[in-house]
Amino acid sequence: MDYTGYLLVGTFPVASAEAVEDELLAVLRDDMLQVRPVPAEQYESHMSVTGPEIESAVFRAPGPVIADRLDAMGIDAARVQADLDRTLKGAAEPATEADLAEYGDEARASVRAEEELLSAMSAQDWVASLAATPDDPDAVYDKSLGSRGWLVNLLDSEDGWDTLRRLRAILLAFPDADVTIDVTWLGDYGWRESEPAALASNTQAAVPRQDDRPRSGDRTDRRDHRCRVPQHRPVSTASAPDGPGPLPGL
Repeated sequence: MDYTGYLLVGTFPVASAEAVEDELLAVLRDDMLQVRPVPAEQYESHMSVTGPEIESAVFRAPGPVIADRLDAMGIDAARVQADLDRTLKGAAEPATEADLAEYGDEARASVRAEEELLSAMSAQDWVASLAATPDDPDAVYDKSLGSRGWLVNLLDSEDGWDTLRRLRAILLAFPDADVTIDVTWLGDYGWRESEPAALASNTQAAVPRQDDRPRSGDRTDRRDHRCRVPQHRPVSTASAPDGPGPLPGL
């Protein structure tokens, strides 16, 4: 899998290229941008290139620096852990017999096993479990119970887990990993109508206050969450065929 343009924490793909928006860029600083010439063939499948070289533009920053910047935006560790606890509690609510009416015995057993695991899982457990997963970017394709893909699949964008909150949650598990994003492909050869050196700072004014945004897990109807169960179950050890499921932008 080619992760060019993805937001990465270490090798962990947090969000797809299509999810790169002003809110994410505003977390970065202009001095985190590294621009250097690279062979144009590296980007031929992503954008139209001419000539043998192209200037690549990659933001890179230590995880603790990005975590501090997210904290300052109100997306701090305590808030994200509270959101995780709410998400896990909602996901652990048992499916009714009506929900499982068309499931076979094996699928029903998988659902109940997942519910049992979720009911005993706290935010700290989720973080520790994610930290213990294999250091393989393609592991997000694995949706088997307890796997990296299964854990990240719980952070549903429809349940308030936007890119920034997902990033902060994943930084809880990998606090010292570098955060990188290749923005070479942005716009018509880039920069969203901005010079590359000011790409981050020019987006910061467009970011809404985080207190005005819905919080993860703040759903008035938990049954609505549970009604989506058949879309994610039964749990399978097979790799997902169309990508890492819930990554924003996919």
